[in-house]
Amino acid sequence: QPDLRDFAWHYLHRRVTAPRTWRAESGVSVNASAISPNGFVLAVGLENGQVRIVDIHTGKVRRKFLANAAVNDVSWGAEGKNIAVASADGKVSVWNLQPSASRGFPISHEQQQSGETHLSGGRIDPQKPQLSFAAHEQDATAVILVSRLNRIISGGDNGEIRVWNATTGRSLEQFDAHQARIEELALSSDANRFASASGDGSVAVWNLDDLQQEGTWVSPADRRFLSVDFSDDDTYLAAGDSFGNLLVVNLHSRISEVTRHLDWIESVRFIGNSRIAIGDRGGSIHVWNVSRSPAGRPTLSTRADTMWTAQCDRVHSLAPVPGTTALIASSRDGSVTNWAPDYASQRTAFSTARGFAIGDDQTLLACDNKIFQYDIRERTFRSAFLTSPNRWELIAAAEESPWVVTANAKGVVSVADWLHGTEIATWNLDY
Repeated sequence: QPDLRDFAWHYLHRRVTAPRTWRAESGVSVNASAISPNGFVLAVGLENGQVRIVDIHTGKVRRKFLANAAVNDVSWGAEGKNIAVASADGKVSVWNLQPSASRGFPISHEQQQSGETHLSGGRIDPQKPQLSFAAHEQDATAVILVSRLNRIISGGDNGEIRVWNATTGRSLEQFDAHQARIEELALSSDANRFASASGDGSVAVWNLDDLQQEGTWVSPADRRFLSVDFSDDDTYLAAGDSFGNLLVVNLHSRISEVTRHLDWIESVRFIGNSRIAIGDRGGSIHVWNVSRSPAGRPTLSTRADTMWTAQCDRVHSLAPVPGTTALIASSRDGSVTNWAPDYASQRTAFSTARGFAIGDDQTLLACDNKIFQYDIRERTFRSAFLTSPNRWELIAAAEESPWVVTANAKGVVSVADWLHGTEIATWNLDY
């Protein structure tokens, strides 16, 4: 049978399935990014001193703040109501983000009227930080906001780590953690420990309550560690160095494993507990699977299971989207890209869908072995639900309610609420 898909079909298909990319102004590097705890927005730190709160689905700039110098790092509080920023003038600042009906973040009247859709959009918010203080004599290179203890932990260009009261900015503790620049700090999921990666070629884990070191590991090539992260269940620690070594440590057995990558590892992030994503100097992203042997040794897949040539320059930071396998990459070339490996199966099902229905003026419903919701205006998949061992052949949506009826060749009929992704009733006609 001849392929009846013409140029228009392929053009629209590429528009639907391509990863979403937003860019800052020309020549402005994205130095840091962090996803909010609810997974709706991204905090982006730029070398021109701006911090932008961006909707990850639309790319709209929700808020824009101005720090005093180039932004080196950003960190969210546990509830997503405030962010801490470390900048190149040695200062740490904290902004309060008041909740609103718009997914927890206010949108200015000007933004509502203009409908900004670019990372460079939006006006500078006149709001001043609720807290700003000189944290280090030189660069404040890394920061984490520990809501559980009302603490801010910052790292400096000289290897010093300092602890601050997150309300008053009062200095509580300081110590020489490393012999060179603190490249990154990472907080464990239970907020009981944090890790530091340093330019002296070492990575360390610290207890948050007494600030005692729980363990330290060195680069096999005596190179700078540039990034560090905990797995979601705090079983593993991963760190990447400037020689391309990916170090993975089982924090229970203290056994480590090293795999070699071909380029500098600029950023490391766990996607859940069993996948590690790295971004390198050349702009590529690689994802490895990690498992545990009976002896407690972390075992990495022999090669990366997934690879994207993501950006045109080094991938400064990666931000996994909570509850998904999507990954947001930020680069020195000024781009922010939403990569969603879990979309691959949805795209395949969408292109082979048996039936379509319109849920409302913004939602297209397609059925295969699941029901997929596709946002017509934003050109993004929102969710998939109602999995069936047999493909759904027919689908029909109610006009004045979010109900949808599906049926397949096995005589199974189901009624579901597509708006909430829940099944209401199922019958097997058994004919």
